[in-house]
Amino acid sequence: MKIKQKFATGLLFGAIVTSLAVTSANVIAKERGRGNADTNGDMAIDISEAIAAATTKTEKRFETLDADLDGAVSLDEYLANDRSGRDLTDYAQDIVDCVADIKDESGSETIVVPEVESFQTPEQRFSNVDANADGVIELSEAIDHATTKATEKFNTMDTDLDGLVTKEERQAHRENFRGTHKAIKECIDLVTSEDSDF
Repeated sequence: MKIKQKFATGLLFGAIVTSLAVTSANVIAKERGRGNADTNGDMAIDISEAIAAATTKTEKRFETLDADLDGAVSLDEYLANDRSGRDLTDYAQDIVDCVADIKDESGSETIVVPEVESFQTPEQRFSNVDANADGVIELSEAIDHATTKATEKFNTMDTDLDGLVTKEERQAHRENFRGTHKAIKECIDLVTSEDSDF
């Protein structure tokens, strides 16, 4: 009997340790900004939760970009921290054509062919956020821009139009994004490497 009790105690202890580890990992992930936006725990995200998550992320990003702590992000600050990589505007049409070819050849329903206009210079992206065109981005402009983008993304993800984005809808969106992202990356590599061959 003592062996069974020790075994059961060991299983219980293991379950508790595992539960604590998972809970700790979830808390750490949320603190790092990668947590679930489902703040009310109903297993779905409504528009207010999506906007709140986007606002929090934007505030953190704004703090990083505002190097001189003057409450505004200048173009120089933006360019110094621009994470988007190289300017692909000169290759935009070729990339779009390539992605369309991949979609047609594969018959994929999940690949979304981007618009040529979605390829912008860092300066153009800055101007999109600088709503009052005063040469700096204030936090309110960044939050307004993030709210618009979060709302667009939410509306795209909410495929059944019930005002909630479920785990299944998030997974479907993620799968669609992966296919599109993979095709775009493949085309960027192909188109830019062709250019460097000359």
